[in-house]
Amino acid sequence: MGARGSTASPNPFPCATSCCGCLGCGIYVFEFKLNGTAEEALAQIKEKGYHEKYLRRGKKVTLIGVAFDAGMRNLSDRRIEVVSN
Repeated sequence: MGARGSTASPNPFPCATSCCGCLGCGIYVFEFKLNGTAEEALAQIKEKGYHEKYLRRGKKVTLIGVAFDAGMRNLSDRRIEVVSN
């Protein structure tokens, strides 16, 4: 279904989703918002602690908040933050 090691978290909102991917060089935690902001997406990753279980793996963990604009039908913003344990 997704990339090896990827997971999608259950989400009650049809306009947002979370995804985690583990690549050789690090772990990437995504939160997607439709008609929201990238800041909101990044804040949700931190508030919900989506990234915390990956901090003990000894790899770089990158948090990525992505916003999509339904009117433009395109990516409208993104925020990236690298965290360490």
